[in-house]
Order: sequence, then C-alpha cells, then structure tokens
Amino acid sequence: MKLLSIATFVLAAFSPLFARDLTVSTNGTGVVERAGVDDRAVSKANLILEANGSFTIGLVGNSDYRFKGIWQQAGRDSMQLKVTSAFGKDASGTGTLDLDDRRTGPVVGRLSMIGDSRAGSFKARFQGDREAFIQVPGITRPSLPPPPVLVQSLRGGSGNVRISGQPVYRLTHAYVNLNPDGSALVNVYGMATAGYVGTWVPAGANTYQLNVRGGFAGERVTGAVTIGPGGRSFSRLELSGTSNRVYYSIAFEPAR
Repeated sequence: MKLLSIATFVLAAFSPLFARDLTVSTNGTGVVERAGVDDRAVSKANLILEANGSFTIGLVGNSDYRFKGIWQQAGRDSMQLKVTSAFGKDASGTGTLDLDDRRTGPVVGRLSMIGDSRAGSFKARFQGDREAFIQVPGITRPSLPPPPVLVQSLRGGSGNVRISGQPVYRLTHAYVNLNPDGSALVNVYGMATAGYVGTWVPAGANTYQLNVRGGFAGERVTGAVTIGPGGRSFSRLELSGTSNRVYYSIAFEPAR
C-alpha cells in the first residue's frame, strides 16, 4: 500500500526535550546484525532527533545503515525508541538512546535497537567514544530545563485520518503536549504523519478543547482531548475541520 508522503512539521518551541532539533555525529564502536550481515566495523553514529518526536539514525560501518522512527523522553538524557523503518524498509522494533553531555553539547552515548523489518530481523548497538566526537556546527541543545507541562504523553494505539477524496489512513501513535500557559502541541504518526500547534481551554471534567493549526495543508481544526487517570496521559483525541472545502478529521484511542 502506498504511504502518504507528508513533510514532518518541526514545532521546536514546544519540544518536550529540545528547544530545537538536534543533529550530531559521534565517533565510537558498534555492530549491526541482520540476515546475512554481521557488521562489527561500525565506527560512527549520525543522529537527527527532531523536536516533533521523530528520529533518524545512521550507523556507518562497511555500509551505511539507516533507521527511522519516533522517540519518547524517558529521562533527562534518555529516550525510548520505536523503530518504524530499517534499511529503507518498514520495520517494527524498539530501542533505547542515551546522550552524553559535553562542554560543546550532547553526543550519542549509548544506543541499542532490536526488531523485525521487511529486510529481516535486526539488532544494532553503538557506544560513543568518551573523547572523540564530531559536533555539527550551530546545532546544540540549551542547558535550560524543559518547561513545566500539564500533559505530555506519547501513546501507541489505533486511529485514523480522514481527508476528503482520499483513502482513510491508519494511525499507530499520537503525542499530546498541553502546557500551563495554554499552548498545545499534537502530533500523529502512522500511514500519515502530521503536527498541529495551537491552544487549549478547559471543556469539562478531564476534557480540554483544542484549537490548533498545521497538519497537511495548514488547516485549522478543533476538537478535544480527554485526560486519563493521574492527569499525565490521555485517553481520547479527536480533531476535525474544513479548510478550502476539504474536510479533515483525526480520531485516536490509546491502547489500554
């Protein structure tokens, strides 16, 4: 099935971890294992960590191995990874990424991934050198702590995107970030990937009304998000609206 090609929206001002995208190349040692390949010559990791929750990792050895997916903050410098593409093929995998803070900025500390793809099962590991690394000029992470949040949650589950005149696109993940200042960020991932930014207001018990813009053609949509027990996650997301006579809607429910 042909995937919908959509430019990913970079909404750095509302990043859960970074104030802008992080691009860094780190020297080290690693290994990539896949069907018919056991490459232990990996000596560099090229990382693109985007503020909207997506990542790209290139491990350089006898070949250049590329992985893509989405990330979720697990600690100040630690991330949980969900791998959705490996070696240019659809994939399903998980991983962890730890960054090391250096005087000149963060570098890849430790990386591990495992999963299956259309190119076969895979494992990948990388350990950054303690001293030798390459920092991409001009791209650094501020030392300021992340701003306080009301809700900040990346959830797996099921949902769909409906756009007038197009097939229904299935969703596998959604990210909701509501800040105390009234700003809101919503990202959805799956066969279609899009990001919205805007505002929220209370709309009832555990429910917040959203007024956001972005998505596929800068459309403005409204809807609501329902917050689950504990107030740190969400249990339902709905958005819809019409722009230039094109109808857009998003519905997503996290897995229980």
